[in-house]
Amino acid sequence: MRYYKEVRFCKLCKARYVVEQKQPKSYYCAKCVEKFKAQKRKEYEAEDKAEQEAKDKAEQEAKEEAKKETKKETKKDK
Repeated sequence: MRYYKEVRFCKLCKARYVVEQKQPKSYYCAKCVEKFKAQKRKEYEAEDKAEQEAKDKAEQEAKEEAKKETKKETKKDK
């Protein structure tokens, strides 16, 4: 079976690129796809970092509260 190549134009950068007909319809060239993936990856990493910082902050506050309570209890015992 023979596959024919098809010329398409990227919707973002208007660049010409060639694909085989058996490939699914794509409207973006490989460069634009890589840029988009890198941008999404950065966004996800930023979200993960923010979540981790919030989680760490909450844990730190919980530890400080526990320390304060133990100090109060030791003062009461004396």
